[in-house]
Amino acid sequence: MITRTYKKTGEALSHLGFGGMRFPLKEDESIDRAHAGEMLVKAYNNGVNYFDTAYGYHKGESAKFFGDFLCEEHAKDMPRESFKIANKLPLWAVNVKEDVDKVFNYQLECVKTDYFDFYLLHAMNGELWQKAKDFEVYEYCLEKKKNGIIKNFGFSYHGTVADLEKMLDEGEWDFVQLQFNYLDYFTGNAKAEYDAVTKREIPVIVMEPVRGGSLANLSPEALAVLSEVTDSSPAEFAFRFCSSFENVLVILSGMSNMEQTEQNLKTFEDIRPLSEAEMNGAMKVAAAIKNGKYIPCTSCRYCVEDCPMEIAIPETFAKYNTYLFGLKVKKSDSDEEPENPPIPDEIRDEANKCIACGACVSRCPQGIKIPDIFEDIREQK
Repeated sequence: MITRTYKKTGEALSHLGFGGMRFPLKEDESIDRAHAGEMLVKAYNNGVNYFDTAYGYHKGESAKFFGDFLCEEHAKDMPRESFKIANKLPLWAVNVKEDVDKVFNYQLECVKTDYFDFYLLHAMNGELWQKAKDFEVYEYCLEKKKNGIIKNFGFSYHGTVADLEKMLDEGEWDFVQLQFNYLDYFTGNAKAEYDAVTKREIPVIVMEPVRGGSLANLSPEALAVLSEVTDSSPAEFAFRFCSSFENVLVILSGMSNMEQTEQNLKTFEDIRPLSEAEMNGAMKVAAAIKNGKYIPCTSCRYCVEDCPMEIAIPETFAKYNTYLFGLKVKKSDSDEEPENPPIPDEIRDEANKCIACGACVSRCPQGIKIPDIFEDIREQK
């Protein structure tokens, strides 16, 4: 396992981090603990020492699973000091100042630990940063850090570059977690965000390196472009892109099965930065993705938590992207419109459930106008 040195402490952190957002599931949608446990053992035994969870992952079960498995059942063969646990404070669960202490202590209880190695303000933006200041969350976490209950304090970010700059300047941070991948780098704000953090000599933890799996499952057009510049698989190429940046400390992957775990471990045995030609190719692949119709959903599932109609939003968008990727398009203005299949009923049925309440929109880190997409689906013949 390739490691990178955390300059603050001199510790070697695994370049690959295990994200607890996408564990394998049973039919009742609970975590398949037997399968997930095998994945954790495999990862740990191959050098992974950074494990990431959050308050809402798997409806709160992710943190409990890490606690039961890592900090209790396997405490003898996986000593607590041999790995790092990252957890996050959800500002949306804080309604009064007293909630901060309740949530934090509950998180310690879930993970069955006395401290967090890395603790983050979760999915921050300008509005939530103001809320954090209003409820003195920043000061609370600094006090926990002073007492050794938080070892390293940072935040994950989904907002404007201007608000990111403001957060960086108004606080003292040990690290920042960014959504960083070649699609967001060349067509979004990831480059500006990375540069802002790096300029201040703060290390970056990467989330969504394959954008919820979408960069591992490219459209035929994007895949054709990729194959011209590299012999790496789509997922490996996405990881190599992130690893090409010196200030990237850990790259998180939310692994869903043993096959993904083994493939990722193999990739990070000796991961190579992209060559200049491959970096130029990444820009072309990003353009190919953007030029086609594409919903930038990362399957974080925050939207599902507040949906009163219990719509399977991430799953429906994944199916819709697959449908869009398969559509034939006109190659020139003189061509006739090609015949394409209708939108599958399973996609349309979910779209028909939407009542356009907008509850999902405020929870989407990507800023996707979910009701608008469902309306567009309903209107299509």
